[in-house]
Amino acid sequence: MTEDNEARRVMPGASLDKHNAKDELDKSADWFHEKRPLTIDLGGVERADSAGVALLLAWQRRAEAADVTVGFVNVPNTIRAIIEVSGLAPLLALKDNEARGEPGSASVSLSAAR
Repeated sequence: MTEDNEARRVMPGASLDKHNAKDELDKSADWFHEKRPLTIDLGGVERADSAGVALLLAWQRRAEAADVTVGFVNVPNTIRAIIEVSGLAPLLALKDNEARGEPGSASVSLSAAR
């Protein structure tokens, strides 16, 4: 995990799928203890399936429970497609990733309910 003074940035493993989503969720337990904004960078994700999308939703729930603002950046097209097909796009507010400006990349920004 890389941190700066304003927001924390973390990068999960390269695979967010049914084989390791539970392990990734367990490893992320400490991410939500601080009240600073958290950015989850998915740029290193190489494999993902619907379990990966469920993992994003679990991270969102943990952030809301901890009153932490969380944002997802560099969301792979695979995850974006699953989110759109499953009707979760309005819930997750997918946007173009302006930071990197790469074609087909997207970011998701989620704020904890206050």
